[in-house]
Amino acid sequence: MSDSLFRPSRRALMSAAAAATAAACLPAHVQAQAQPAPLSSGLRDITHDVALPALGAAQGDVTIVKFFDYQCSYCKRSYPELKALLAEDPKLRLVMRDLFVYGESSRHAARLVLAAARQGKYADAVDALMTHPGRLNEARVDAALSARGVDMAAAKAWVERHSERLQALFERNQRFARALGFRGTPSYLIGRTAAPGAIRPAQMRELVAQARAA
Repeated sequence: MSDSLFRPSRRALMSAAAAATAAACLPAHVQAQAQPAPLSSGLRDITHDVALPALGAAQGDVTIVKFFDYQCSYCKRSYPELKALLAEDPKLRLVMRDLFVYGESSRHAARLVLAAARQGKYADAVDALMTHPGRLNEARVDAALSARGVDMAAAKAWVERHSERLQALFERNQRFARALGFRGTPSYLIGRTAAPGAIRPAQMRELVAQARAA
């Protein structure tokens, strides 16, 4: 992932606006009770943001976008299931979009995980923090990533150089979440279907199958 990849697409806001129109049918009550809503086309800026690495298949035929926080207990609880789904489905692609529900420690984590991607350690860094028990602070984030082989001095220097571009990425995440009607974490975009709140593995597999059939 080159430094230039942090330049956001000019189509991002247009795609978000189109998604907002399609997502208007999403219920306004608690996300965990909301039903998935089909979305219109034009979501490639959300599913294929060049500023974000992808897990799973690099050229997958279905993309899952997970809006999450590294300190969200429901996000962590569903992580092993999502990891297992990627392992069993070689055509599935996963994009992780950070939403900072739990504040600056989560932002610190997100920045360093993206820096770890520059060292070929993205999957390791995600796994380290998603499997970390309990709340995070800067020291715990640093220790967890260092234990997975991330050069923390280089990672922090990279974050410092690219702070404005990282901020632009995080602001895009927020805009996209609002456009899709998401109010918290975890939330998912699976193919063209928005699924707010935690969803069961069987439901996720069904939505992947529907996206693939479409």
